[in-house]
Amino acid sequence: MQTIFGNSLASGKHAKDSSSTLGPENLDDENVDVENQEVQELEFSDPSVFPTDHGASSASRPRSKRARRAESEEEGMIAVFKEVGESIAKAIEKAAAPPPPPPTNDLPDDLFDMVQSVPGFQSTHYDLYFGYLVENPHIGRAFYKIPFASKLTWLSAFVSRRFSG
Repeated sequence: MQTIFGNSLASGKHAKDSSSTLGPENLDDENVDVENQEVQELEFSDPSVFPTDHGASSASRPRSKRARRAESEEEGMIAVFKEVGESIAKAIEKAAAPPPPPPTNDLPDDLFDMVQSVPGFQSTHYDLYFGYLVENPHIGRAFYKIPFASKLTWLSAFVSRRFSG
């Protein structure tokens, strides 16, 4: 021990058997050298006395398979947490978004009756014009709201373009 630690041992006292304590043999003795004991304790707590690496070499050791596997598993878990976090963020954004506006392609239920109420045309003309209004819902909604004379004009123009012969 003297060779390994030199003069930096915490105390020079050793236990004599397994049931005895370390330290001075007679604790009740007032002649114990307290001053020397404090110096020895300071020497023991000095970090320069005992190196903290406990014999670690300065050469770097290659990582073991177990260490590499642990690192790859950790990276995999991080990727999973990121993906789950992004999915949750998207779900929160979707839930917080305002509801979509009602569809604007809705045509009045009685539009076909409105088209047929314009006199002077054949059933084929009504069917084709109604199909045209369904294909173009913005025109169908406008047709529904305009006065009767305008409805007659719009339907006449459609029939004349479509059946020009």
